[in-house]
This record gives sequence, C-alpha cells and structure tokens, in this order.
Amino acid sequence: MDVRRGFFINGEFIPRAASGRSLELISPSTEEVSFQVPEAGESEIDSAIAAARRAFDEGPWPRMTTKERAEVITAACDALESKIEAAAQIQADEMGGPVTLGRMTARSATDVVRSMAAEVIGYDEIDARTGQWEYEMRSSPYGVVAAISPWNGPFAATVMKGATALLAGCTVVDKPPLEAPLSSLLFAEALSEAGLPAGAFNLVGGDGRLGERLVSSPDVDMISFTGGTAVGKSIGRIAGEQLKRVVLELGGKSAAVVLPDGNLESAVRAVASGVFFNTGQVCSSLTRLLVPARMADEAVDRLAGFALGLRLGDPHDDTTQLGPLATRRQFERVSGYVRLGIEEGARLAAGGSRPEPFDRGWYFSPTVFAGVRNSMRLAQEEIFGPVASVLTYRDEDDAAAQANDSVYGLNGAVFSADEERAVTFAARLRTGAVTINGFAQNFSAPRHHIKDSGIGVRTGREGYEAHRLQKVYNLRPAATAMQNLKVVS
Repeated sequence: MDVRRGFFINGEFIPRAASGRSLELISPSTEEVSFQVPEAGESEIDSAIAAARRAFDEGPWPRMTTKERAEVITAACDALESKIEAAAQIQADEMGGPVTLGRMTARSATDVVRSMAAEVIGYDEIDARTGQWEYEMRSSPYGVVAAISPWNGPFAATVMKGATALLAGCTVVDKPPLEAPLSSLLFAEALSEAGLPAGAFNLVGGDGRLGERLVSSPDVDMISFTGGTAVGKSIGRIAGEQLKRVVLELGGKSAAVVLPDGNLESAVRAVASGVFFNTGQVCSSLTRLLVPARMADEAVDRLAGFALGLRLGDPHDDTTQLGPLATRRQFERVSGYVRLGIEEGARLAAGGSRPEPFDRGWYFSPTVFAGVRNSMRLAQEEIFGPVASVLTYRDEDDAAAQANDSVYGLNGAVFSADEERAVTFAARLRTGAVTINGFAQNFSAPRHHIKDSGIGVRTGREGYEAHRLQKVYNLRPAATAMQNLKVVS
C-alpha cells in the first residue's frame, strides 16, 4: 500500500524533515518495521504554528460564514469515504487495531462530523437580551487551536478534533501521536481536496518535546488534548500559566454497577464490549464491574466465558476481534498489572498472559480478575489493557461509594430493570457520562470530564462552542435604566 508520509503545513505536503532524520514504526503484530517516517523538528512545528496564526489573523477561513465552512467540511467527509479502508489498514500496522474496528470508528467519526456540519449553521444565532442595557450575545472563532490526538484512535480523534475546531472558524495545528502518525494524513488529504484555505489546518507528528513547544507557543490560543493524565496535567499547568483555554480528555477507571434487579447478562456483555474493545486501550472502558455478592460467581463465570470466546489474530484479518497491544511498553505495563493483581490477592479467572500460538507481537489475552477489592491498585489505577475486575458491594450506598472511590470521573453504567431507579442511582455517580443498561461511546453528545479524567468538553454542541469566543455587544441603555439616570450639574 502506497502510504503518504511527512507533514501538512500551509496547504502543502512536506515529505521530508528539514533535518533529514527519520523514525521507524514497529508493527505491533509482527514486531517488524512497518513504516519509515520523517522525524519532525522545531522548524516543522514552528512553520505549522506560523501558518495557522497567519491563516487566522489574515486568511479567509475565520471570516467565512458558518454555512460556507460547513460546506467545506462536508466535502472533506465526502472525500474521506474513499479513504476509510486505507485508514483502517494503516492503523492495523500503526497501533494494531483490527481493520473491522478501524472501519467502524472511521465511519462513526465522519458521521458525527457530517451531523455537526449540518447542525452548526443554526448555532451562531444572535441572542438579544435586556438588562440595564439592551445587549446582544454573539460568538466568533476563538483562535489558533493546538489539537493533540492519542495513539489508541489516531484517525478518528484527528478527524473529530480538527473538524470541530474548523467548523467553529478556528485554525488548527494537529499533532498526531509519534507511534501512529500516518492515518491522520488522510484527513489532511481530504481537507485539501475539499478546498480548505492554506494554513487553516496543519499536521505535524512528533514526540513530547514538539508537543510542549506547540502548547507553549504564544501564537496558540487554545489546547485540545486527549491522552494520559500525567501529560494532561503538565499541559494544564502550561495553559494555566499562560491563561489559555484548554480541553483535556484524560484517563478513566469507569465502573458498571449492577443493581439487585439488574440484568447480569446484559451487564457482562456491556462490560466486555467496553473493556475488551480495542484491546482495552480506551479511556472510557468499563473496567470495574460492581455486583451484589450473590451475583459474583455468576458474573465472573460469564465474563470469563466471554473473554475466552474472543478471537485474537492478525489485525488485517476481517475475522479478528482483538489485535495486539499497541507497543512493547504497553504490553509490559499490562503484564505488570496482572502480576500486581495476583500479589494483591485477586484471583485470575481468565487470561493474564500472551496467548498461544502467538510467539511474536504484543498480543495479550482478555483478562478477568475475581475477588477484587476497591482498595487494590488493580481497581484504582488505569491499566489501559484488556483487564476487567469484578467487585462486590453490600447495598446501594456501598455501591455508589465504591464507584466514586476513584481519582477518575469519565464514564459509567448502571443496570436495573427499573429505568427510573437506574437514573436515580446514576445521579449519585461522580462521572461525566453514564449509560443506562448498556455501554455507549456517544460522540454526538457532549463528553464532559471531571477529576483526573480532565476538564472541558470536546464533542457535541458544547464542544463546538468551546471553540468560540462569546462576546457581549452593549447597544443602548434599556428604557427602565434611562428613567433612573440623573444629570449632575
């Protein structure tokens, strides 16, 4: 497959780094070199920032109507239709995601963007109000956005982050992950084909040094980051010092709570979908299953059975359900947490190691632990792998306390035969999203984050509005205020 490599800066594809240096990308399934890519340096990221700044300050994109911008982004979605298969195949080599997963997430991302492009035309209406003054609320594009995407879903994240900022009239410098920089270039191709003005979207892959240079630049007005909590906190400190707007979508350790009248089979299926999806490399995974003590054995048996029935294999094979973990570092991390869980006293009910017959590649069996206590590190720390823990609770107060006993607050689920009861319980959970009787990744809705899971919102209407500057236009004193004015002679 002929894969474009390099950078997209000021409307042009740059195939080589100014330094002449390159990096080797290692396939997670074969541990062999899959691609060689140019290694970006300061000159590339600085050029991209300068292009985005000029495009915002002088270019047409922020000054176009919302409808005009929506037409360009919709045209880019049309252009992406022919690139979805390439994105899926590239990601299989970049980060080990099965092609079926790659196709699904790519189509989902373009569907969400199409929907948003159709809806934003009505978002920017003038809101006329009256207080002491008659005034109007209007919004305008916020500025230059630094968008940093994660390695566990680089294409979809780049598309949704970039499209949201662009629809709002912002210009963008996107930094795809060092481990998986290539699939995101397909979005740059689609934007170029759709007629996006030069400099409105720029893409430069690189390491953490370039990321820090990007977010620290005085020419960047806003930061949108998805990734690990430690890096997110570092970015948050930079943003705080410079008083930049920031959206951080970070880690999670989400709980699925089965109330006494809940359907255990549905809960197990939802948890399995959440924790084994993308080999567990998903921040919103449901990694803790909380059940009444009488359900514990059945819950473990059902979840272990589900795990053992999944098909691991070549990510390019359409029959593969789970591919390898993305990196050797991630394989070692997950292996270490399995050893830790056993040392802490949890019982390994399924998986826990490299599965047969894989003698190469960073494959890891879907893993289930029983007898987990919420005080264990296994239950508290984000593993970012296919590892599920089954815990028990005494009553609903205990269930809510355990679910909330986490530094994270990203996602959750509640299962009950009575939807009203489930919703009432869900209100007690300190998390940004809760699904009733299922597992959902609803990117058309706003995704809020609290605690160590981040701040701000990057999707839905609220995600769009986070990229807009709300401005007050004071027009004239209201009549009642005029009546109370006194002239002092």
